[in-house]
Amino acid sequence: MPVDVRILVLVLVGLWVDTTRATEEPQVRLASGRVIEGKVLAATVDGLQVETPRGTVELPWYTLSPGTRYRYDEAFRNAFPRVLRGLPIPPARELPKAEPRDGPTRRGSVPDKSSPAEPPAPAREVIEPRQPGSRLWKYVTFEEAPLIRGTDLPFRVPPQKIARYWGLQYGPTQNDVLYFIMVYDRAGQKYDRAWAYAPAAAELRAPVKLRGMRKRTADWQEVTYPEIGLSASFGPLRVQYGIVLRGHWDEAEEWTCEAQVRLKLKGMVSHFTAWGQIAPAAGSDPVPIHLLPDQPMLNMSVNVSGTAVTLDGSVRMGRFRLIPGRGMSRLVELTVTDSSGTTVYTDRKRLGHGETKSRYRFAFRLEGLQSGQRYRAIAELDLGPILGTVSVMRKLRMRRR
Repeated sequence: MPVDVRILVLVLVGLWVDTTRATEEPQVRLASGRVIEGKVLAATVDGLQVETPRGTVELPWYTLSPGTRYRYDEAFRNAFPRVLRGLPIPPARELPKAEPRDGPTRRGSVPDKSSPAEPPAPAREVIEPRQPGSRLWKYVTFEEAPLIRGTDLPFRVPPQKIARYWGLQYGPTQNDVLYFIMVYDRAGQKYDRAWAYAPAAAELRAPVKLRGMRKRTADWQEVTYPEIGLSASFGPLRVQYGIVLRGHWDEAEEWTCEAQVRLKLKGMVSHFTAWGQIAPAAGSDPVPIHLLPDQPMLNMSVNVSGTAVTLDGSVRMGRFRLIPGRGMSRLVELTVTDSSGTTVYTDRKRLGHGETKSRYRFAFRLEGLQSGQRYRAIAELDLGPILGTVSVMRKLRMRRR
């Protein structure tokens, strides 16, 4: 067969394969390359719900391949130019995307009114967390902090040492950012010093040294740096912070940030703890900057096994897990109704404190739901007069036996 003819045949075969693949439902692929067999049910703020042969699972966004995430994660698609620049993705508030007037402005999240909104990802159910009573939408806005690398900060890393950098935007202006610089001593193989720098805070306009308190065993070591106190105002909303950075490593290095937050608005006061894992950057990489406070979200995942359903979740505030404090309830109320609107299940569970604050979750187990029936589960949590009531809805579809 002539060479030209063989090339033409290969091209036609390739086009046929691509066309055939385009008509199939897209695969759900993990970052490791593994393909998850099943059918996509919903795209949530936390990940992708997939109905697999073993039941319904929720795959966190960070576990999915870039192609799968781009296909289903609207926040990832909207922030893709930032991804290409190596910047962090602003966490999504809700699905579908709210109108601009409903929420605080944050980096990379201002919709373009000149173009129509993208259709939602191909899913049978779209989960919409709701915050009917929150006042943060009205007051909290953030100017986008400039792109900055660790080497751009007014700090020189000592010889024989390396540094990691992380930032927290605590106020409305682009200068209201607290930068942490964690220095690693190669000779001693330890982190014991850090510097805090906040250009808008008088006491931190020059980097201030923080001496860490260290714990060490044969298997692991940990360092905790002193608390940094800051405050900011978003119009009439006053926010006070006590921020603690902690590093822990055994086989892997892990950093966490814990902030005690006090909100005051027109005589109303609320307290909560924001806790989350962070990923500091090396000197040549853009410094990741997270936002606090942010809109609270109640998240809930669904796991179905036969006629038993487990609903578990937590309260999130952007990058952080929110732990209710004074002036807030810790009782999550769950109501389940059937397709006719009849209530078939109600219960209340207290947020439980596990081994670490990352385990501060709630869980409901439902037994005896009818096969082949549809249900709606709504969970609610009262976070007080400032943050309001957060709620989330999940649709349940029980398989026929």
